[in-house]
Amino acid sequence: MIKIVHIADVHLENLDHSQLPNLKGKLEDNRYETFMRAVDLAIAKRVDLFVIAGDLFDGQKITLKAVMFLNDALKYMIDSGVRPVICMGNHDPMTFYDQWDIQLPDECIVFGPEPERLLLTSSDGEKFTLNGCSHDVPDIIDNRGARFPVASPKMVNIGVMHGSVDRWADDEDPYMPCTVDELVSKQYHLWCLGHIHKRKEIREINGFYPGGLIGNKLGENGPKGAYYYELTKGHLSYEFVPLSEILFEQVEIPLDLESDKHSIDELLMYITKRLELIRKKAEIDTGIVELRMVIDLSVSGRSNLFYKLNDSSAIKYIEEHFESKEWIEKIFIDTKSLFPDVDMGMVAQSGSFPGFCMELLKNPEFAAGVLSQIDSQSLAAKNFFASSEDEGLYRKSLLNQIENDVIRHLLREEEVK
Repeated sequence: MIKIVHIADVHLENLDHSQLPNLKGKLEDNRYETFMRAVDLAIAKRVDLFVIAGDLFDGQKITLKAVMFLNDALKYMIDSGVRPVICMGNHDPMTFYDQWDIQLPDECIVFGPEPERLLLTSSDGEKFTLNGCSHDVPDIIDNRGARFPVASPKMVNIGVMHGSVDRWADDEDPYMPCTVDELVSKQYHLWCLGHIHKRKEIREINGFYPGGLIGNKLGENGPKGAYYYELTKGHLSYEFVPLSEILFEQVEIPLDLESDKHSIDELLMYITKRLELIRKKAEIDTGIVELRMVIDLSVSGRSNLFYKLNDSSAIKYIEEHFESKEWIEKIFIDTKSLFPDVDMGMVAQSGSFPGFCMELLKNPEFAAGVLSQIDSQSLAAKNFFASSEDEGLYRKSLLNQIENDVIRHLLREEEVK
């Protein structure tokens, strides 16, 4: 049996926390702690390989602390019987290691720029091949995945690559791109991939992106950690193991005219219950009891709370409420999709552009002109009108349905301007 722990996109000493300046220290501490939890997982599972699929460092952002930490962690792994495997990514290509004279322990497997094959033996005597390549320079758009060797027969074959596979990298720059079909043709039993900061699984090739080791910024949501694999005679079993104790989550709170949340305190009570449920589910899913969260909260819809929630003192009041929650590291409150309640009668009498449009729609001649332009058959998507009278009724009902929506849209456009 071959046992592997796989991480990627660690970005040691990622110094760009412009979105989260107050969390920089905590996120960096969590990055180092999470890396060591991955190491401890590998040692506890007695794995054969600890695969780091690129972007161990973060470009020019390097410190002596990061280099010393990595050196100690790798030696600790090696002394514990775990062999590290490293392929360089677009943020830490081979030129980066040369520039800063970063020396990795001799026991590490480090891939060169061209796909290469190594024949290895697991701790219990099973032979297998390990195939991989590194970025020698940043931002490679060369398709090196197509150049990987075809699988060796009668043994397990594993690939390691930092790059974009088909459309799985839409949210990242497409470095070292290749297609699923090209990797399928290699007939490997497992692909340990890196580059995508969101966890993804490509079942056609048994390909896995673990995502970033921790959340780095808003939008990098959900559990972060490592994959653990067991392979024997071509059979693969795997699990994702959450390791990061700080979780990013995006939460949407829709409000409407029928909402029972008529005050900031009522809204606050509702949000608190929602976040508590999210936290409890996350703790169950991850198995991490001391979980902490960074919440990106979006409030949307039409509500009589619009003006209150656009008052900075109200936002501060909400933020202070959640600052007392030890499990919330930070909450960001976004109200740009929230709009005020609309009194249609007052709008009609206001003399505004939406009011003018409402008066136009009440004019029979104008309404008739609008109705005559409607292609009923296309809108209805089928021919079901028995008579011209039926079609006329359909057009009138359609106009009645859209009137308020059109006016609300016009009002929204005015508010945005």
